[in-house]
Amino acid sequence: MIDESKLGLLAVWNPIVKPETIAAHVESLRQAPADRAWTWWGRVYAGRKHIREVLPTLTHERLSREVPRVLYVTNFSALHALRIDAIHLGELPEQELAQTPAYYRETEHAIPLWFRVRDVKVVHWQQGPTLTALSEMAEVSLKEGRFERSSFGKVDPYASHRWDWPVLVDAPDVETLFPAGERFFQRPETVAPQAIRASIDDLSRAHPALWESLDQGSQLALASAEMVHRIGRNQAHFDAATAAIGLTRALEIELCRRLLVETVLPAIRARAGLDEAGLCAVLFGSGETRPWYQKKIPPPLGDASIALGNLRETARAADWKRLAALSDREDRRRIDDARDLRNDVSHGRDVSITRVEALFRELWGASPLFQRIRDARFELG
Repeated sequence: MIDESKLGLLAVWNPIVKPETIAAHVESLRQAPADRAWTWWGRVYAGRKHIREVLPTLTHERLSREVPRVLYVTNFSALHALRIDAIHLGELPEQELAQTPAYYRETEHAIPLWFRVRDVKVVHWQQGPTLTALSEMAEVSLKEGRFERSSFGKVDPYASHRWDWPVLVDAPDVETLFPAGERFFQRPETVAPQAIRASIDDLSRAHPALWESLDQGSQLALASAEMVHRIGRNQAHFDAATAAIGLTRALEIELCRRLLVETVLPAIRARAGLDEAGLCAVLFGSGETRPWYQKKIPPPLGDASIALGNLRETARAADWKRLAALSDREDRRRIDDARDLRNDVSHGRDVSITRVEALFRELWGASPLFQRIRDARFELG
C-alpha cells in the first residue's frame, strides 16, 4: 500500500494551444499578493464526452484535502514540477479565478479540476531526459479504497492520446523537489532555458522598442520559435513544425487578441455607437457571423484576416490610417500564409523550413508585420 500523502500527479499541456503556459503561470505567481501567494493550474477539457466520464473524480476527491504534493506537467518535450497544496473540483470562485493566467478566463472549454500552485520548478528542458523521467514514474490507481501501483505499470510517455490526465504517480515527494525556503519560480531558468534567453537577446537587439511592446506570451513564443530554428536548421531531418507553432502563436496574440479584440472592437463601438447588427455588418459584411466578437475571445487567424478586410472602409472613414493600411491585400496575404501554415501543422502535414523562414521574415524582418500591428493598436488606443 502506498502512502497517500506521498502521491504525486502527472498532467500534460498542449503547446499548440498555449506555448507560453509555464511562463503564464510563473507570471501569475509573481503577481500574486503577498498574503495570497499562489496561482491555479487548470485541467482544460475539450472533448465530447461528459466530464464525469472522463476524469477519475473519485480519486481526486480523495486527494482534494489541503496536502502539499507535486504536480508534474509536461508537453512531452519539457518537464516541470509544481508544488501544489490544494485540489479543487468544479468552478473556481471569482476571487480565485482572478489569480489565474488570463487564458483560463477566455476559454470556452470546461475546466473541472484545479490545482493551487505555490511554486514552479524546471526538471528538464530537453526531450530525451524528459521522456526518460516520465518512463521511470510508476502509475498508481485507487483499488478498493487503497492506492496501489497500477496494472499499467510505468507511465507511457507516448500515450499522449489518453483522456484521463492527470494520472497518479509514485515519484519523488514534495520535500525532495522543493526544499524549505527555496522559491524556484523566481529563477530565470524556470521559464526559459539558456538557448531561449539567447534568442531573446538576439530578437530584442533587432527591434528594441518593438520587442518591449510585445505581450510576454508573444515574446516567449517568438523566441522559442527562433531557438528551435537556430538549433535545428542544420539538421538533415529538421522538423519545422515547432518553430511554425511559435510564430503563428505570437501572431495570434498580437493580431487576434491585442489588436482586434482588445483595441479595435472597443474603439468601433465607442466611435460609431453601433448596435449588434451594425457591428456584424462591419466585421462580417454579408458573410457568416462568427461568435468570437460577442464572447470577446480572439478569432482564428482566418477570421481575423476576413475581419480586417471588412474593416477597411470603416477605418478610412474614422481616419484610422494605420488600421486601414494593415487591412490591405498584401498584409492580409501574409496573415493568410500564417493561417495556412498553422493549419498544416495542426493537421500533421509536413511543413518546409522555407515557409517557416519566410513567415519569420514577414513578422520580424526589415519591415516587420508586428510593427504595423503595433502602430495600428497605438493609433486606436
